[in-house]
Amino acid sequence: MKLKKLAYLALIPSLFAFSATACSGGDDKSSESLPPNVVVTFYIDFNQPNSDEYYDQVTIEQGGKVTAPADPTEAPFPEFPVFMGWSAKEIIKSKADLWDFSNNTITSKSGTFEIYGIWVAEGENK
Repeated sequence: MKLKKLAYLALIPSLFAFSATACSGGDDKSSESLPPNVVVTFYIDFNQPNSDEYYDQVTIEQGGKVTAPADPTEAPFPEFPVFMGWSAKEIIKSKADLWDFSNNTITSKSGTFEIYGIWVAEGENK
């Protein structure tokens, strides 16, 4: 009797491993390989949805840091004369949403990544 209990107890870890695989479908998406390079496209954004204009494009290694392009010098509209910086978000809420070129790295499953130049009205860049 004692031997049967030990045999059943020995099966428990295997059953947990099997059930975890069955629940996840056995398809571990995290192990999919990423493209070796990422094409980073910079757009000038007018802080309005769907109002982007192509600015620059570079290719970097997956997980690498991108170098900031030169800041644009001409304001797209008179009401947005101040270039605030670059962001991976098309619409930002504060300076905290700006891209940190010293620390942020780029990873992309699709091999593409977009960074937007943010223009604001006078006094909004605080």
